[in-house]
Amino acid sequence: MKEFKRTQRVNEQVRRELADIIRREISHPELGMLTVTAVDISPDLKSARVYVTVLGGTLNVKQTVRATRFGLIIAFGWTGRQS
Repeated sequence: MKEFKRTQRVNEQVRRELADIIRREISHPELGMLTVTAVDISPDLKSARVYVTVLGGTLNVKQTVRATRFGLIIAFGWTGRQS
């Protein structure tokens, strides 16, 4: 049971950190407001699936997610895979 609680805590911490990074580092009127709603990290902590919602902006959801991912890669050198 402890591992499950630990995974939940890690998921929540990563969600908060990503939301904060996106809010601070990636700002563009066309993107609208992107909210990180949940994170699901694999048990080995090697990968994560990030769930987002998008409100407003002139781009569609897919374009917004791609632009945000690109912004994170440029800003931090991340090379995550989008599925």
